[in-house]
Amino acid sequence: MAYSTSTDVQAYFPNITFGTTTPVTLSQITDYHIVMADNLIDASLRQRYSVPIANTTDISLLKSISMRLAAQSIADVMHKSLSGENPDAPDDASIGKWGRGARLDLAAIADGRFGLLTSRSAIADGGVFDDYDAVTTPEVKLTLPLGVIQTR
Repeated sequence: MAYSTSTDVQAYFPNITFGTTTPVTLSQITDYHIVMADNLIDASLRQRYSVPIANTTDISLLKSISMRLAAQSIADVMHKSLSGENPDAPDDASIGKWGRGARLDLAAIADGRFGLLTSRSAIADGGVFDDYDAVTTPEVKLTLPLGVIQTR
């Protein structure tokens, strides 16, 4: 399930009509740019939540992130292929803000500074162990320059 749609993403480009002859087509928006944005969202949240997120309130927040990530990706492609020939294309500052803001929001959710209503997954705090005294395997030390593995 996609967090955003091509119509949502096109709102970032009010003066551009996407078609079969534009550097980015409608099918590329749906089949690539939105998919990649949503995959990044799911990968970032997978450690803390069960994905894909299904809570409607959470989806509205993730929709904003998905839209901005996809819009940045589209704008990057359009900017490179048009080389400044289209005055309606977004400027570099806008493109950077979309992606930077979306990534900051996503990081805040992923590291727990901002929580979703979706219940957390069981593997949220992996890597913390209750018993630090019971070491059952030998400690392995890697010596990087020579690539030699030593055990104690």
